[in-house]
Amino acid sequence: MTKVVVFGAYGQLGTDLVRGLRAIRNVDVLSFDREHVDFGNETELRAFLEQKVGEVDFIINCVAMTNTAYCEEHCEEAYKVNALPLAVLGQYCTKVKGRLIYFSTDYVFSGEKRKPYSENDSPRPINIYGTSKLAGEDLVRATCERHFIFRVSSLFGIAGALGKGGNFVETMIAKAQRREKLSVIDDQIMSPTSTIEVARVVCHFIENNLTSFGTYHFAGKGQCSWYEFTKTIMSECKISGPVSRVSWKEYPSVLRRPEYSVLDTTKIAQLVTVPTWEDHLKNYLIAKGHVR
Repeated sequence: MTKVVVFGAYGQLGTDLVRGLRAIRNVDVLSFDREHVDFGNETELRAFLEQKVGEVDFIINCVAMTNTAYCEEHCEEAYKVNALPLAVLGQYCTKVKGRLIYFSTDYVFSGEKRKPYSENDSPRPINIYGTSKLAGEDLVRATCERHFIFRVSSLFGIAGALGKGGNFVETMIAKAQRREKLSVIDDQIMSPTSTIEVARVVCHFIENNLTSFGTYHFAGKGQCSWYEFTKTIMSECKISGPVSRVSWKEYPSVLRRPEYSVLDTTKIAQLVTVPTWEDHLKNYLIAKGHVR
């Protein structure tokens, strides 16, 4: 029996991940969230691991502060959630001979490259969220040799992001159904990614006991702007209404976001299938009952 512990089990990614893991034979899943342990308290986290987790084959960390604007204004808190706990988890996995899975982000890159970023490209985050997630990566690598770091992009999932009150897809559908005029950014390019697909990939790695440890990029294949993504959402759901293109420069903010953060998935495509972002969206809309 493979013992897997998931932290952040009730969030957007954790929900789909736990569901997928529980469908695998001979996998015992323990799911925890912030109500069980304070991730910002290293002493409490260490004690929790010793007393509640014990021997384990995989620890998967889905706990994250993903509200980028909030991170920008609460730097210390962002590091306490997105980075520092990874040292504790990494040291513990090394101690019990377990493996650690950490989810990072396309925001570790600056967006200046203008072609898909590979795992070999040097990170250069331009905001606190990206910097804190990169710090988490570094702590994973420094404390646990047997690790998988999955960099993902522009997630949307069944449960919705707790820190954001939902996800982009549901927000656009709701606004369009209320006949609100939509103004959507057209000069930030990314690869929309369903947490259902991320969960599938992680389950494949665990079920097949893969040992090719390291960093992997996974996202919907292809690229689009948020405007193009919105138009596709409305088309798939057969919702009509005005959608206008705007530039990110029209939204004054202290937060900088990469203008181009598409991830190159060539490496992981040697191990799993990588569907297009359009397929990610279609399967999500079917799962949510928006389309048949």
